[in-house]
Amino acid sequence: EKMITATDAQTWPYGNGIERFEPVMYLSDDSLALLDAKPDVEGLHLLDMCCGSGVQGISALARNAASVTFSDMNPRALQFVRFNLAINSLL
Repeated sequence: EKMITATDAQTWPYGNGIERFEPVMYLSDDSLALLDAKPDVEGLHLLDMCCGSGVQGISALARNAASVTFSDMNPRALQFVRFNLAINSLL
């Protein structure tokens, strides 16, 4: 299955002197390895803690999880989750 994921770049500068913000986590090797594992989640209700761009929870929804609750301390992360759900037709 193909999935499109938007997130901040790995090399995004932390603040430009005018506005500082915490970037949303990029897709690391660990994130990609978890995607490759593809555990059976069909029918499960899941919690994606520290969800970042939501890649793990979105992947679970694409594999027929009953629901996923996304949680992150960074409010920008939840904006990425909503966008990524929409571009993957899961919203």
